[in-house]
Amino acid sequence: MTDRLAAYRDDGPLTRLAVDRVRLPVSELPLTIGATAALVAGLAADGTTTGTPSVVGIATLVLAGGLAGAARHRSRAGWLVPPLLRAGEYGAIAVLAHRAGQPAQMLAYVLLAVVAFHHYDIVYRLRHQGIAPPRIITALGAGWDGRTLLVLVATLMDVLTQMLAGLAVWCCLLFLSESLRSWSMFARDATGRSAVGLDAGEGAI
Repeated sequence: MTDRLAAYRDDGPLTRLAVDRVRLPVSELPLTIGATAALVAGLAADGTTTGTPSVVGIATLVLAGGLAGAARHRSRAGWLVPPLLRAGEYGAIAVLAHRAGQPAQMLAYVLLAVVAFHHYDIVYRLRHQGIAPPRIITALGAGWDGRTLLVLVATLMDVLTQMLAGLAVWCCLLFLSESLRSWSMFARDATGRSAVGLDAGEGAI
């Protein structure tokens, strides 16, 4: 797996540990597609409740989707894996919150907005700065897998509203502050390079 695709995955500490230690003789794309399909089937089977099918579907997404990062065989369509993981995370959280009603729905919207910002930040930081967010930031944010599991456990323990509120506040403070720091430093460095270039006569007519 390329460093860029690994950053796009936004794996949490548990998946990172497995990826660093294990290599599976499978292809990552079929495994991820199967994990996403299991999620959809599980959520659909439960309808408006959260029972065993939903739990199995979400657990399969996290387990198989995480292990896909340790796959040995890569395909040219490997770029589809991160979007599938995004769809799985966003979809699972949105459905669980929808079933819980207000205010869980509103809090889930805030959380997903912040997480989506983080994922866009990864893309544009790699594109313009050439670096991904520090690994510790992804770990502290629990990764796509950790956030999905936390929301599932909170649902089963009937504390979903509290968990969504806590995750939304934590992720907002973590991702927004670190992103602001990174882009501010990048802007200062770019301004400094421009000033040095002008002093050296670059751009002179």
